[in-house]
Amino acid sequence: MYYDYETRNLNFVEMSKYLKGIGIVHHDFMLELHDESLVGVDPFDKHLSSYMQEKVIKECKENLWYFLREIVRVPYIGRADHSLELNRATLAMAFLYLKKVSSWTTAPRMTGKDIMAAALATWDEVCGKHLVGFTSPKINRSRVNLSKSNQMYSRLPEYMKKAAGEKTADAFSAHTSQKGSETPFKDKCEKYSTLIVSDAEFLRFMATYGEVLSNINDQIVLYNSTISDDAKENGVLDILANAVPWSEKFYDDFSIQRITAINKAPKKVVHISFNYKDLGMESKERELRAIFSGSENVDDIFRREFEVQRRPEDEAYLKAKSKKKSSKKK
Repeated sequence: MYYDYETRNLNFVEMSKYLKGIGIVHHDFMLELHDESLVGVDPFDKHLSSYMQEKVIKECKENLWYFLREIVRVPYIGRADHSLELNRATLAMAFLYLKKVSSWTTAPRMTGKDIMAAALATWDEVCGKHLVGFTSPKINRSRVNLSKSNQMYSRLPEYMKKAAGEKTADAFSAHTSQKGSETPFKDKCEKYSTLIVSDAEFLRFMATYGEVLSNINDQIVLYNSTISDDAKENGVLDILANAVPWSEKFYDDFSIQRITAINKAPKKVVHISFNYKDLGMESKERELRAIFSGSENVDDIFRREFEVQRRPEDEAYLKAKSKKKSSKKK
């Protein structure tokens, strides 16, 4: 296996250096390159030979990291497109996605969750030929997230789009109804290989998460910015209480046995949780704190939006649930 430290996407190199600095042995996996002849090759070169185009397509199909590192272009309003950048949360999302393990990412606003979800969906459709569904509590939000993936698709090299064919992702609301169905959300989800769920803490169907997950062929990627007021009522806290906590040590010891343990029925989710400080984004924290400065209960907003912590009453709820389970066993 070759590791491309000569990539133009220096963010991926920096992420490798970060992991090495905290003692991760397998710290350069995001720089993987199966075909060493692609070192220094610009996949967007309009004069790229058909032979090299085929090599690029093959590498993308076999190697998610190459696709994310070299192919994905993120559109920005009023600015030139950017290469995809990683942070600790989005790297974990991609790692678990590649392992076919469902993840739930709780991280503050503007930390790249939507962008990574769109990039993963684009790769899954283009290279895996899977049907991906985007859902959230409101259909407009689902359509926005789908549009991000469509924009990434539109920016692929022309030869890749030609080889991939039509993009097929679908956007739907968590409140989707199906005539004659008692479980509309679950039934709607069954046709997808992968489900991308944004604003997951607000989904009123999260209580049936286990049922939904068992009917998805691959995995679900869930994410949100806060532990919301609706979390207890919607069953979110119960899901997160049973989730496998994410650790960056997984990069070295995420074995098949560990994956199997996580995927035992009812399937579990790996909970990725980072705050702005963890992600090195203190400037965004200051920016949003200034926006909220005129609001009431600023301390509560700060704690839950920026530090991404459960409230004391949420912890009390989980403790009570745990005691009830213990008493039933007796």
